[in-house]
Amino acid sequence: MSGKVRTIVHPTDFSDASAVAFVHALRIALATRALLYLVHVAESESSDEYDGFPHVRQLLARWRLMNESDPPEAVGRLGIKVAKIGLKPHDPLRALLHFFKEHPSDLIVLSTHGRDGVAHWLRGSIAEELSRAVKLSTLFVPPAARGFVDQNTGKINLSQVLVPVDHSPSPAAALGAISEFVNSTMEQEAKIELLHIGESVPLIRSISDGAIVPVALRTGDVVSTILKAAEAQQADLIAMPTAGHQGFLDAVRGSTSERVLRHAPCPVLTIPAGHRQTDPRDHPARTGDQVAHALEILGLDAGATETEIHAAYVRLMQRVHPDQGGTNFLAKQLIDARDALLGHRAR
Repeated sequence: MSGKVRTIVHPTDFSDASAVAFVHALRIALATRALLYLVHVAESESSDEYDGFPHVRQLLARWRLMNESDPPEAVGRLGIKVAKIGLKPHDPLRALLHFFKEHPSDLIVLSTHGRDGVAHWLRGSIAEELSRAVKLSTLFVPPAARGFVDQNTGKINLSQVLVPVDHSPSPAAALGAISEFVNSTMEQEAKIELLHIGESVPLIRSISDGAIVPVALRTGDVVSTILKAAEAQQADLIAMPTAGHQGFLDAVRGSTSERVLRHAPCPVLTIPAGHRQTDPRDHPARTGDQVAHALEILGLDAGATETEIHAAYVRLMQRVHPDQGGTNFLAKQLIDARDALLGHRAR
């Protein structure tokens, strides 16, 4: 998401969980005066299925922006356009990827998996895979989380935004996109707090004036620390720069952002970061961070013995070695983790 949000896509499976995400998608479209696509992949050839599309005018009437009896063209007078797209029965992910190829967009708004026991096509990892594949900014709205849009009034509350950052991906550009998203949806200024979990904070300068942006520093497990901070701050939104699946932990357990959104107390906005070659002098080696990451990769606690390090390495290598269907990249992650821990013990 760079620049103004002009086109929003909300994939829906007509579930109660998707209905919560629809409320956010429509309200953001109103705030940014955007084109909103409501997209559904049919599970069968029955045309009756498309009757489940969210009722835009009904919700706008509840927000006292129009009368429910107004004609469809009255929606356009609010500065937005809404298009309902029914895709034929297909593999959901492939159908949506084709849609995005034909319809350039700025933002995806969707729910994560529901909890009502019904097997909808958008459930599980489809939402996460879609976001990662199209490399678009995505607002995930967990159905049990507190949203930042009041369903009855349409009021937006984004007063507290938590932004977890790391040295990589570079957070500076993503921070600008996050600020623009928040500012475009809110009439009042929101409080954006940056958080890094590790031993040394990344140096982040404001794109607008070059000033150093303050970053809070915490230690501990990355995901649980982010979730605890969000609860403590009563965050209305967690916004995360993300590079997708890059390392061993990402491939085995999902990226940090994906693990956060599964337990997030509020919506999660992911901003994809571009890959960039960096000069090693820009990011000097941080021994403490490297050891902590190596311990996490091997699933070990601080103070692990040499025997425990080797045992964990062998056990995990049996899962990710190329001969077992893994990749050279994942195998190297394990090798580097083992060597980092053994080297640290030898000092």
